[in-house]
Amino acid sequence: MRSLFFKLGVVLAALVGWVVYDRWDDWSAHTAASVSAVSTKMKSSLPTEPPANVTTKVYKWQDAQGRWQFSNEAPKTQAKVSTQTYNSNENVMQRLTPEDIALVTRKNKKEETPVGGVFSHLPAAVNTARDAQNATAQHEEQTQRALQQN
Repeated sequence: MRSLFFKLGVVLAALVGWVVYDRWDDWSAHTAASVSAVSTKMKSSLPTEPPANVTTKVYKWQDAQGRWQFSNEAPKTQAKVSTQTYNSNENVMQRLTPEDIALVTRKNKKEETPVGGVFSHLPAAVNTARDAQNATAQHEEQTQRALQQN
């Protein structure tokens, strides 16, 4: 026979579930309104103009343990220091090519993005499994060719 605490726990869980189900629309509407108000406030506090042209000098050197150190102030104890000057209006990162983006995202052709839910990660898992299966098949073919040549 189940204990009294177990029965009370089941009743309490059912009551909480009912309250959440009953109030969900009100809570989500309130949350959406709060998020919208905060985002509007954040947008209005952001600067509208980019910062003025600022030049920054960066010092680079290796410490006694061989680790690279970077600073905006020159070290007092190091003799071999390289400097690089950066302008705030210049992009110091290399531009990504479409091939780089495809390599990073593993998307060579346009695919539909799942909206979400329980099975949202299933297409990625299937693609990973298919890639592994193709790699295994290629490896087996290469092994068979190598065995036939010997």
